[in-house]
Amino acid sequence: MPAIAGAGAHNAKAAMNAMIFMVSPLFVEVSYIKLYIKILQAKKNHDMKKSLALIFVLSL
Repeated sequence: MPAIAGAGAHNAKAAMNAMIFMVSPLFVEVSYIKLYIKILQAKKNHDMKKSLALIFVLSL
């Protein structure tokens, strides 16, 4: 990280963008897992409309 601090502001911004780009797929994975858990809960509660809607959202 000291190399980033020593460089110009433009390089620091580029490094931040690269980090965000690397981390963002993790957020997508987590949101998919949360949706999948909601689907399983809906199935357990026999709420078919809800589970079908969530499956549709996941398939987009």
